[in-house]
Amino acid sequence: MVDSPLTTKSNLAPPSQYSPEFLKADAYVAYQEGGKTADDGLGNPTAFGINGGVDKNGKPIHPGVDVPNLTPRQAQAIRYTYWQAINGDGWAKLDPRTALIGYDTAIMTNPSVAYALLDKSGGDPTKMYALRTQKINELAQNPKFAGVARNWAARTQDLGQTVGVVPGTPRTPPVEKLISADTVYVPTGYAADTNTPAAMAGRSIRHGLTPTVAQTEPQAQPQPAPEEPPNPLQEGISGALKAETQAPAAPAIPVTKPNIALPTGAIAPNQRELYAKALERISQRNASTPPTQAPPQAQQPQQAQQAQPQTATAPQQTAPVKEEQAQNEPEA
Repeated sequence: MVDSPLTTKSNLAPPSQYSPEFLKADAYVAYQEGGKTADDGLGNPTAFGINGGVDKNGKPIHPGVDVPNLTPRQAQAIRYTYWQAINGDGWAKLDPRTALIGYDTAIMTNPSVAYALLDKSGGDPTKMYALRTQKINELAQNPKFAGVARNWAARTQDLGQTVGVVPGTPRTPPVEKLISADTVYVPTGYAADTNTPAAMAGRSIRHGLTPTVAQTEPQAQPQPAPEEPPNPLQEGISGALKAETQAPAAPAIPVTKPNIALPTGAIAPNQRELYAKALERISQRNASTPPTQAPPQAQQPQQAQQAQPQTATAPQQTAPVKEEQAQNEPEA
């Protein structure tokens, strides 16, 4: 058994020539690989499991193939060369589960590695799965694959659950549900014979951190919700509530300077202390009043009347100010 050249044309194998065993195995692998990505986790563009990078010798893995522009059906034809290289139909006659493990291993590594493991297994699926797991663990020790080792392990476990050699429920749906009417698995957002550009330059399912199809399928851009027309009734209610909750602005209070007629005669001894306190209060209030603040226009006439008697000279007052007046004046 030798490797296939891994070069293909889009009509390499028409669907009518694919065996049922291949279609089932390919549906599983195609689901795992997903759609297109500009970086498979190792820096290579990948489309439906077809690597667009180079091998260890620097040669293209798929010479002459425009990987980023492949359609799902063209990718299936290239994957079929891997199936042929490991004699998938021959192993499927012994046990389809063994053939599936070998095919998935060929896609993840290369057909030579997969065929060597198949040969050691003798066709036993349990033994083939153990050999596959061991090989993946060996590759994971290479620092080059440190970023993808975790995903390889998850995919290997899912494969074991799918073929029934590992307990647990696989995350992959039954392959019968993955095969479309035209015998090729097509990820959501793609068409079997249409070249759909990669929706995002991210990691593929094959080498991503979480093996889910949505990682490489085109994602629909969320549409903004349409704006609702204004509701006059609602706006009126909102305006009324807003008006109720806002405190009204405090009216401007005119600043007046209290005045008191000073006595010209003698002040009774029992009134001196009271006058001294009143004058001190007036002086403090005058000192704290901004000199440039003008009173509102509405109160100017009243203030003019109050200020009119106090022009050139203070009024003559011969009698002492009543005690009651002296107590009330500073509070004005």
